[in-house]
Amino acid sequence: MTVAFSSAPPEGAAAAELAFDMTAIHARQRARAADSEARQLSIVRERMANTRQLRAPGGNAEASLVRLHVKRRHGHDAESRLLDTRRIVAAEKLRRTPRLARWMGGKAVLSETRANDRRASAFSTKGLAFGADYRVSPRLLIGHATGLAYDRSPLATDMTYSTRILSQTLYGTLFTGDRTYLDVALGASRSSFSGWSSRGVRAPGGEGDRLFAMLRASRAFTLDRLKLRSYGEATFSHMRFSGAASGHRNEAAKMKLGLTGETRIETLRGRVTPRAGLEWSAARSERTAPGATQKVRHLEDSAKITARAGFDWALNPRATLTTDYGLSADTRGSGRKQTLKTRFTLRF
Repeated sequence: MTVAFSSAPPEGAAAAELAFDMTAIHARQRARAADSEARQLSIVRERMANTRQLRAPGGNAEASLVRLHVKRRHGHDAESRLLDTRRIVAAEKLRRTPRLARWMGGKAVLSETRANDRRASAFSTKGLAFGADYRVSPRLLIGHATGLAYDRSPLATDMTYSTRILSQTLYGTLFTGDRTYLDVALGASRSSFSGWSSRGVRAPGGEGDRLFAMLRASRAFTLDRLKLRSYGEATFSHMRFSGAASGHRNEAAKMKLGLTGETRIETLRGRVTPRAGLEWSAARSERTAPGATQKVRHLEDSAKITARAGFDWALNPRATLTTDYGLSADTRGSGRKQTLKTRFTLRF
C-alpha cells in the first residue's frame, strides 16, 4: 500500500540520486539496522533464558555466549568452522556466584574469502553484546547490555558500503509464578553508514536513531513426562534517518504466539531430548520516504505459521548432536520455506 503526503524533498537528494543508486543505499541502511536490532534482542533473550535455572537459590552466573564463525578457502573448497563459547557456571559452584554477573554474547564472522575482496571486511558481525545483570530476588533479575555491529561489503556493481551500530539495552525478567515469567527489554541504537565507489567518489552516508522494545510472557505445563511451554511476544521499533537519508523513517511491530514441547529419553548411548513447536506470527511495517514533490508511505503486512521439530542427543557430558527441521508457510499461501540444520558440539 502506498500513501502520499505533501512535503518538500531534502536538499541535494536529486543530485545524489543521479550519481548513486539511492534505493539500494536506503535498503541497505534499513536492513542492517533491522538485523542489528533483531540480533541484540536475541542475545538479551538468550541471556535471560540462561539465568532462569539460577533463580531458586537466588544466584547468578557469569557466562560467555559468543560464537565465532571462521570461513576459509583451500583452492575451490570452502571450509567452515564454528567456535561456540556458550557456557554457564556449573551447578556445584552456584553457592560462590555473586548476585552481580558479567556476560558477553553474539556471533561474529571471520572470513578469509572476504579478506581477499578489497570491498569487504574480513571481520563482520550483526551483533556482539557485553552486559551485566543483578539478581534482585529469586523472582527478579535486571540488567544492561551494550551491543556492537559492523559490516563492510559490496553494494551494487561498483560500490562499497560500511555500517557501524552501537546500541544500549535495559532488560529484566520477572517470575510472576512458579512456572510463569515475563521478559522486558527496552533499547536504543545509533547507526552510522558510509560508502565509496570504485572511482574513489564518496557515496552519500547517513545516520539513524532507533528505539525498540520487547515484551514476552511464557507459562510452563507438565503432562506426565512431556514438558509444554506456551508463549507470546511483541516487539516494536521506530527509526529516524538523517544525513543523505534525511526524511526517511521506519516503524515496525511484530507479534508471536506459540507452543513448544519436549521430553527426555534415556538410552544406552546417551540421553535424547526430542522437541517440537508450533508458532503463529504477524508483522506490520510502515516506511516513509521523501519523493520528488511528496512524502511516500509504504505499508507492509505479513503473517505466517511455523512448525519445528528436532532433537538433542547428548552422547556424553561433552559431546552433543543437535538436529532441527523447520517448515514455515505464509497464511496467504504465497510460499513455503523449509530448513534443516545439524550441529555437533564438543565441549572442552
